[in-house]
Amino acid sequence: MASPYPIELRTGVIDKTESGMKIVEVSRLFNVHRETIASWIKRCKETGDYSSKQHLSKAREIKRY
Repeated sequence: MASPYPIELRTGVIDKTESGMKIVEVSRLFNVHRETIASWIKRCKETGDYSSKQHLSKAREIKRY
């Protein structure tokens, strides 16, 4: 699995879109696909969070022998 985008980059992208910059312009500026940006915006509106979903996975249970 590819590593997630840093939270600093995500914050910059969200800030630019919230300030009125178009997704296409932000996409070019940060070199992030516009569909990725759209999914971050959607998640931010729905949950208030745009961080990586990788941290949401459950940790494996370690079996003790």
